[in-house]
Amino acid sequence: KQEGATAPDFTLRDINGQSFTLSSLRGKYVILDFWGSWCGICRHTSPAVDKLARNGVPVVGVALQSGSDEEVRGYLKTHGWQFDTVNDASGGWAQQWQVQVTPTIVLVKNGRVRHSTTGLASYWGLRARIALLDALDG
Repeated sequence: KQEGATAPDFTLRDINGQSFTLSSLRGKYVILDFWGSWCGICRHTSPAVDKLARNGVPVVGVALQSGSDEEVRGYLKTHGWQFDTVNDASGGWAQQWQVQVTPTIVLVKNGRVRHSTTGLASYWGLRARIALLDALDG
């Protein structure tokens, strides 16, 4: 999705059976991290995303075509990552978000896409982007 686009809002069910909506996370930046267990670069970016989640930034990981909920849970556990994750086994959610590359990280605030990036991303790079956007939102 392009910057300024309205973020689709529908009920999501994470791999642990909890339901939520993006609109329930309004007021803060939410990181949507589209990743795959088969994606080599994701193995370098996901630790940064996990650290953001552990430091209070709302994160929704979207496991793209990475197996069953149980397989995705196992993959996350193996790596020690704890961010909330939705299983996009069929790729439908990624398609709706027009994701063509993994990882794709999208920053959403108040129902609007504020920034997106693909490929390698660092903790401090993402943290700086959120701070910059917060300053611009003033």
